[in-house]
Amino acid sequence: MPYKGTEPEISMNNKQKTILIVDDDADISLSLSNSITQFGYKVVTADSGEKAIDLINNKPDINFILIDIDPGGEINGPDTAKHILKIRNLPVVFLTELSGGDLIRETTGIP
Repeated sequence: MPYKGTEPEISMNNKQKTILIVDDDADISLSLSNSITQFGYKVVTADSGEKAIDLINNKPDINFILIDIDPGGEINGPDTAKHILKIRNLPVVFLTELSGGDLIRETTGIP
């Protein structure tokens, strides 16, 4: 859904930042991407943990990651984040529509 508030304040710093969204739900990725780009950020998306890792290896301009707890593919969100953090030290925020559960608890040990 498009942003319907006042026009977002876009700083020059945002225009140089790229956010990676990792989610196998195309509707969620599109909605997040539309919202984030309104604030001047660039967005790239991946529909699996494996594709996210590949992007991190090949796109040095990624500055931040939003990742679903279960992003699709063979690797879950926490394991994808652990792998990515071995490659590059980036801020990671987990997203989920789940509540509770072991997969969510796995995120607590990730720096």
